Amino acid sequence: MGLNHNTEENQKLGLSLNFTMEENQKLGLSLNFTMEENQKLGLSLNFTMEDNQKLGLSLNFTMEDNQKLSRRLNFTMEDNQKLSRRLNHAIEENQNLSVSLNYTMAEKSQLQVQIEEMKIILNSTIENRDSLRKEKIKYQQLLINERQTSTQLKAKINQF
Repeated sequence: MGLNHNTEENQKLGLSLNFTMEENQKLGLSLNFTMEENQKLGLSLNFTMEDNQKLGLSLNFTMEDNQKLSRRLNFTMEDNQKLSRRLNHAIEENQNLSVSLNYTMAEKSQLQVQIEEMKIILNSTIENRDSLRKEKIKYQQLLINERQTSTQLKAKINQF
């Protein structure tokens, strides 16, 4: 804190003349550091504690702690890239499955057409069978009638 600065200027720097040295250090600010040195630590003296926390910085963390968090962030970025590659691979597999599904759907449509054709043939066969049965019954009836006529004729012949 500069003796040449007034209270307002020190407050702009994020320091309070009402705070003790200890309280300012709790905020992560060193009164022995220049504005530039505090900024190198990733802290903005213009930011409140809340602002720095929103940025993922904890004024209670040391520079080392923040670097660890930075490495974790880089690790997370790497993880996200791996996940992105996996997602792209999964999307590609999904597209392949979609093509297979479309192919299967086309096959299914072909099978449905063949089934419909078979149904028509089957119905035609059933109709033909029914028609043949009617013809058979008709000829059987004719045969019965012929036999009756033949029997009647034989009976008449035998009467003479």
